[in-house]
Amino acid sequence: MKEVITHMPMSPRSNPELGYYGIHTQAHIISNLEGTSYFLTGNELGNKRKREIESLEMVLNDLEKLGIHPSGIWRDSDESNISFIQKLVSAGVNNGLVTMENREIFLCPCGKTEFLNLPENLCSGSRKKTYEIEGGGIRCKVCGQQASLERVKCLIFKLPQAEFPYIKIYPSYAQEELKKHFNFFSGKDYLLSRSTSRPIAIQVDNDRFWLDVDFGWIPFIYHLQQESRLKVEVLLTGHKTLKQVALSLLVAKILGGYLPSRIIVTPYINIDFGKRPHLKAKEFLSQNEGVVARFFLAQTLGADRKEIWLASSDVYLIAKALENLRGLNRPTGERPSLEHFLNRGNSCRIRGISKKLRGGKYDQLENIEQWLLWAIIYQG
Repeated sequence: MKEVITHMPMSPRSNPELGYYGIHTQAHIISNLEGTSYFLTGNELGNKRKREIESLEMVLNDLEKLGIHPSGIWRDSDESNISFIQKLVSAGVNNGLVTMENREIFLCPCGKTEFLNLPENLCSGSRKKTYEIEGGGIRCKVCGQQASLERVKCLIFKLPQAEFPYIKIYPSYAQEELKKHFNFFSGKDYLLSRSTSRPIAIQVDNDRFWLDVDFGWIPFIYHLQQESRLKVEVLLTGHKTLKQVALSLLVAKILGGYLPSRIIVTPYINIDFGKRPHLKAKEFLSQNEGVVARFFLAQTLGADRKEIWLASSDVYLIAKALENLRGLNRPTGERPSLEHFLNRGNSCRIRGISKKLRGGKYDQLENIEQWLLWAIIYQG
């Protein structure tokens, strides 16, 4: 089974900020350091804006300009995945993991808010994605209307009790947060069906159910293993999707799949343009070489904060530094372990490399700096 590096399936954006590609840049660097392929995963089923349905191709065009070339692509919208999900749910019905029950659910008129009437879903202190609790009622954030309590026939995924797996997680702050989310889902009922039309449907006996679009990608770790013979060795994610990571890990564990050995939580990237014009990714890549953008975004590797600020003034310095680089061979020194790059931020290291290159002092780069530089620049 081939090992790969990937990230949680990301919703495509037609005109994203440059920071959107920070996670792809880290995947590119890590795949070079580890000698492992980078596999792109995309979440299109839950795309709320039809005009962006084709935007995964736009993302791929931007990655081409960045000089990042995934070895393969997985989309939750592919017919092969939809068929896989349908078979998975059918198997769950047969083995008792998925049950058909009449349950009380809160449902709003637009259908975006729909959840089981359980105490953990009614805690006013927790952040809710599509609804908020006010005045004793449930208000949908999408349509602005009140959700009503109804008894509905639905499909329930009975998530068994499971122990949090041993996985190396970077940075350290994410360990407890991920474990908390994992334990939240463990032993709980997960509402698998939806009352309004969704892209995936399944027939159970004489009843037809629409499935939650999120379940189109939640089992992706297991799907890659079963259908493509790919083992996710390193999984990258943003800090805002740790809850989804926990659910994906739990489902993979329940189904008997391999779990990643390492999870890397990347920061949200802010860019300070100062008095310069604010450039989104496409504008930035039209004015700068892809290698400059990779070098710039590489500063986020190993960051131990949830958010990070980068200064656009560094772009000019990086471009000048790379002008002095004439060819780059794979370093001959011993390759440092990935942990050397993840246990501390690399922003200062990147600036140090840039300064030495601007001074024409490549031969003064330390071994770890040579490897980091090569991993950023090498395109396979």
